[in-house]
Amino acid sequence: MEAEKFIKAGGAALTLLGILHLIAQFFGPSSEEVPEVVQMMKDYEIEMMGTHTLMSFHNGFSIMTGLFMITIGIFQWAHAPKIDRSMLRTLMFFTLIAFVVSLKYFHPLAYGLILIGFIGQLIAYKKTAAH
Repeated sequence: MEAEKFIKAGGAALTLLGILHLIAQFFGPSSEEVPEVVQMMKDYEIEMMGTHTLMSFHNGFSIMTGLFMITIGIFQWAHAPKIDRSMLRTLMFFTLIAFVVSLKYFHPLAYGLILIGFIGQLIAYKKTAAH
């Protein structure tokens, strides 16, 4: 039962990160502040089953990342009583990858929330009896 609290806390951190990411994506500072970079991304076209710009890939992956974090967080929250050690190992694996990547590419708030998510999973794993 105590492990559930840590699973939920980790899930809440990941959900918060996803929500903040999407808020920044849609309502954050305008990317027009660096017009030459934005224009280059809009002009650079990629042929892959149709034509897409680098800006559309950037925006699409950014939105997908925010939604993915929210989904993982809500999953952890909703299924906390049923999450076993095997599932925790899987969640920890992917959250640790996200943390390592975020250290290189993101700001402290992002990697801090991912780290909180991972720590919640790790503590829950330690508190869950091995089968």
